Amino acid sequence: MKPKTMILMVVAIVCGLGASYMTSRLLAERDEQPQQQPAPEPAKVKILVAKTNLDHGAAIKEPKDLFVEKTFAAEDAPKDGLTDIKVLKDKFLKRHLRKNDHVTLDDLMDEKTSLLAKLPDGYRGVGVTVTNDATASGFASLPGSKVDILWTVKSPNDDNTFVKILLIDVLVLAADTKTERDPDGKAMLASIVTLALNQSDCMKIDLAKRYGSLTFALRRFGDTTPAPEQDGLTYKQLLGAERADKKDKKSPTEVDEFGDPVEGGVVPVLPGVKKDETEKPAVAPPPVKKRYYHYVHYRQGDKTWKQQIEVDINGNPIGDEAQQGPPGDVPPALQPSNPTVGAQPGAPAQEPAPAGKKD
Repeated sequence: MKPKTMILMVVAIVCGLGASYMTSRLLAERDEQPQQQPAPEPAKVKILVAKTNLDHGAAIKEPKDLFVEKTFAAEDAPKDGLTDIKVLKDKFLKRHLRKNDHVTLDDLMDEKTSLLAKLPDGYRGVGVTVTNDATASGFASLPGSKVDILWTVKSPNDDNTFVKILLIDVLVLAADTKTERDPDGKAMLASIVTLALNQSDCMKIDLAKRYGSLTFALRRFGDTTPAPEQDGLTYKQLLGAERADKKDKKSPTEVDEFGDPVEGGVVPVLPGVKKDETEKPAVAPPPVKKRYYHYVHYRQGDKTWKQQIEVDINGNPIGDEAQQGPPGDVPPALQPSNPTVGAQPGAPAQEPAPAGKKD
C-alpha cells in the first residue's frame, strides 16, 4: 500500500472519530439541559348570565329556568358577577336584563327591601292622601297592617249625607316612603298611605276619594270578620237611632200613668183606687171674649158705603170709631125695634147690622 493512501486512511479515521466524539458531546449536553415546560392555560371562571331577556321586577322563583353559567377568562370576567345560583332564589330584579347579561347583587331585591315584592299577584299599589285622625294617629298606616276603609260623603242636604264601609281587610304597603314597620311598634304618621288593591278596588278608591273622605279602621292581626250586612248609615238614620236609644233607656217606672216624673222611679199606687179613677180631669178651655160691631151705611146719590165700628154691649164705641174688624154680634142695645130705617142722601142711615162671627 502506498504511503499516500495510508495517510489518507489515517486522516479519514481521525476525522470520523472526531465527528463521533463531537456528536456524542452534543447529545450529552442536550440531555443535561432541562426540558422546557409548555405555557400554562389562562385561568377561567363561570359567571351566571340571563338565558333570555328579563323585565324589571321579574320574580326569580326557579333560578335555573332564567340563568345559566357562562365561562369567562379570569382576567375578562365581570368582577361583580355572581357564581352561586342559590343566591338568586326568591329574589326580584331591580333592572331589565338582556340575554347573556350577567347578574349582580345590586340587581336583586327581596320582600324586605322592595315595595313591589310585597304586592300579591293581581294587585296594584295605590296611594291615598290621609290625615292623622283618618289613620288612628298613625297606627292604621303601619306597613303590613290590615284595615277597613270607611267612605263618608257630606251633602248640603243632611238627608243625603251618609257613611259606608267601602272595602275590608286591605293590606297597607307603605307609609310615605317607608316600607318597614318601626322595630318598637310605634305609630308612623304619614301624609300618603300606599294600599294593595285589585283592579276593581283601585277604581272604587279613586272615585270615592274625589267625592268624599276616607277613614282607615285598624284590624287586629288574623281578624277575618266579614263586612256587615248593613249597607251604610245616613245622617237621618243616625238621628233616628240616637232617639231610639234614648227612648229605650227610659224605664217605664220613671213616669206615672199621667206622664209625670216620679222621684225614685217608683209609681205610687193609691189603695182602693182604680186606674180610671186616677185620671186627671179635662181642663176647660179659656172662655172666648165676645165682640160686638155696629155698622153705619152711607148713601150719596147712587153711591153707598158701609162703616164698621166695634162697640161694647151697651153700644158705646170702643177705641177708634173707624176701626175695622171681623164681623161680630150686634149688642142688644143696638137692636132696632123697626128693622127698616130710611136714609137721606148724604146722611148716614142706621140699619140693623147682620149677625157676625165670634173671634
